[in-house]
Amino acid sequence: MRLALFALLSAVLFLSSVCPAQKAQGNVRDIYESGISLDLGGVVFGGASFDTYISNKLNLELSLGVIFGAGLNYHFIGDDPDTRWSPYIGVHGGLIPDLELNLFGDDSDEPTVRPNVYLPAGVHYISGSGFSLALELGYMHAFENDDANSFDIPWFGCKIGFRL
Repeated sequence: MRLALFALLSAVLFLSSVCPAQKAQGNVRDIYESGISLDLGGVVFGGASFDTYISNKLNLELSLGVIFGAGLNYHFIGDDPDTRWSPYIGVHGGLIPDLELNLFGDDSDEPTVRPNVYLPAGVHYISGSGFSLALELGYMHAFENDDANSFDIPWFGCKIGFRL
């Protein structure tokens, strides 16, 4: 009887530490897979974004601001359940408008858009209650179009939101 009880207890302890479902409960990226946030900077120069974890290390982000953007972030230590701060790198693409101020109505040119690429490196924090904060620095390249030359700038992003 003691041997059977010892074997059962040992099996429960052993299986609870290797079972993927048990590990998934401790990782905040599994608990809070998706989130929404308000953005300053980033691929669309500010606005709102929705992001979701495809896996603990890969995050898909859709942004809506001045126009539209989308991208992927790779979280180096995203699969560590004890880590709330996750460093990442990403690649994002977007569309930005060539804005012209028309204060007196003397210009009939239609506004145009052009694509841009944003390469961020940052850190993402998710609290136990679902609060989310991402801070990033990066490089932005806007492509040339008929109305404007290309440009390259160092850029930044700050996202504050909550996880769903």
